[in-house]
Amino acid sequence: MDAADVIVLASPVYVYHVTGPMKALLDHYGYRWMVHRPQEGMFFKQAVCLSTAAGAGTRRTNQDLADSAFFWGIAKIHRYGRNVRAVSWEQVSQARKDRMARELSTLAKRVERGVGKVRPGLRTKAFFTLIRWMQKRAGTKQPRYTGGKKAGQGAPVPGGKPDSAGGERGGPCA
Repeated sequence: MDAADVIVLASPVYVYHVTGPMKALLDHYGYRWMVHRPQEGMFFKQAVCLSTAAGAGTRRTNQDLADSAFFWGIAKIHRYGRNVRAVSWEQVSQARKDRMARELSTLAKRVERGVGKVRPGLRTKAFFTLIRWMQKRAGTKQPRYTGGKKAGQGAPVPGGKPDSAGGERGGPCA
């Protein structure tokens, strides 16, 4: 995940949310939330959240995936969800398959254009700044980058606050 430019999170709809295994994966990476231990590299990645359903629920499932991506600090989050109106791929009409192929091709081109060019948006910067302020006010350690290492291993990035400038940076808010 650290080496990827794009992270793809996909799940079929299960009771209007992600499946259990996907939820376990998202929870496992909860330690990377900006509130706990933001990872500098995440502020320059894209995520693609994909979901399908026989009926309804793709919007909520994609929101579950996108929420985790946002709290990891991912700069650009794309969403694609389709209600396929079938319980197996073979039952999906050819017209629907063709439409999905066109839509996904357009999405792939959009993602490809953004590789290496995305930067943290205002929402990410504001959220990180708010959390940093709250932790400072509470007297707790401010969120600092760990350089991909667990707490206590290695020094954090200088300054411990994010910025969107090139070069040596600490995140989205300098």
